[in-house]
Amino acid sequence: MCACVFSLTSVGCTHCPTSPNEMNQVPQLEMQKSPIISVHHAGSCKLELFPLYTVGIDANFAAPAPASALISTGLVNAGFLALLRVYKLLAGTEVFPWVRSVLLIVGILSLGVGALFLRRTNNYKRFLSYSTVENMGIAAIGLGIGGIGVWAALFHVFCHTLVKSSLFLQMAVVRQVYDSYRINRIGDYIRINRVGAVGLLTGMVVLLAFPPSPLFVSELMILKQVITDRNWWLVAGLLLLMCIVIYSFGSRLIRLCYQPNQDRLHPSKAHKALSWSALSLLAAAVVLGMWQPELLQRIITEIAAL
Repeated sequence: MCACVFSLTSVGCTHCPTSPNEMNQVPQLEMQKSPIISVHHAGSCKLELFPLYTVGIDANFAAPAPASALISTGLVNAGFLALLRVYKLLAGTEVFPWVRSVLLIVGILSLGVGALFLRRTNNYKRFLSYSTVENMGIAAIGLGIGGIGVWAALFHVFCHTLVKSSLFLQMAVVRQVYDSYRINRIGDYIRINRVGAVGLLTGMVVLLAFPPSPLFVSELMILKQVITDRNWWLVAGLLLLMCIVIYSFGSRLIRLCYQPNQDRLHPSKAHKALSWSALSLLAAAVVLGMWQPELLQRIITEIAAL
C-alpha cells in the first residue's frame, strides 16, 4: 500500500501540461521516470529502503545470524548496484533532478524509520536490521545530493559490509550463549564472553561513525556536500536523526554488555573463535577508516564516474 501511494505521489509531483507541446512531452518524461520507480520499489526489498524495508527486516529475523550477515550486506549491495546503474543511466536526462529529489526523500524517510525503530524493537537481530535501513538511507542521501556524495555513498556501502557482517557474527555467539535475542531478558555479556563484548562495543563505535571509523569519512563527505548545497533542512534532519541513532544504538548494546542478566536460561560456554573472526572484519574496517588504499580509491572513483 505504501509503495502504491509513494509511486502515485512521485509520478504526480510534476506540473500540469498547459500547451500541446507540453502534453506531447508528458508521456516521454513519465517513461523516463518509470525505471527509477520500478527499480526502487523492487530493489527496496533488497536494499532495505523505504517503503518495502520490512521484507529485509523479516528475512533477517527468520534467518540464522550468519545468513542475516549475508542478507544485510551482499543482498543489500546487489540492490544498491541495481539502483546505481539506473541512477547513472538517467544522469543525462531531463528527469535527473526529479530522480535526485526522490532519492533524498527516500533516504531521509529510511533514516527516520531506522532511527525510530531502533528504540522500539525488542530483538537484537531486528535491531541490527533497522540499523541497515538507517545506513542505506544515508547512502541514498549521498546519491541524491550528487557530487562527492556519490563517491561517499559507494564507500559507505562497502565499509558497512565489513562492520555489519562483524556485528551479525557476534550476534551468532550471543545466540549460542543465551539461546535468545530478547533485549529485555539478556545481559552481563562482558562477564560471560569478554572478547565478544569488546567486539560488540567496538562495532558500535565504528557503526556510529566515530573516528577512526570509515563511516565517519563517508558521512562527513555527505554532510559537507549537503552544507555546500546550502540544503539546511536536510542538515537539520540528518543531525537530529543521527543523534537519535547514537543514543538508541549505544544504550541497547551497553545494556547487553553490562545490565544484570534477567534471563532464567543458563549461559553455555561461548565459542570465542567466531568472536575473533568477527573482530578481524572490524579491524579491516578500522584500517580503511585511517588509510584508504589507492587501488580502492581508484575503483570507487571509476564506478562513480561511469
